[in-house]
Amino acid sequence: MQSDQTVLFSIAVRCMSGILATTDITVTEKAILEGVVQVFYKNLFRQELEVIKEALWGLSNLCCSTDNHICFVLDYEDLVLRLITLMSHPAYKIVCEATWVLTNALT
Repeated sequence: MQSDQTVLFSIAVRCMSGILATTDITVTEKAILEGVVQVFYKNLFRQELEVIKEALWGLSNLCCSTDNHICFVLDYEDLVLRLITLMSHPAYKIVCEATWVLTNALT
């Protein structure tokens, strides 16, 4: 059972990810400048699967943006390595979301 704090945190990450499902490049640019990639990246190491899934969705949305935004995301620390690791995760929903991040970046 998830704690109330985990549920709220998951909702917050989902809201951030949803905001990035936009075609407004200025919103994406502002989010990147304010550190959203760092926030999503840190959440890829949490234990709660819902939080990881939502962070991956946010990264996936960022990778639907401009080439510069995609490069910034993929160049962040060891994010690509973490994505590849998550593509072998036992939870199918994590594997799918990690795969979407790289798929969006490549297409």
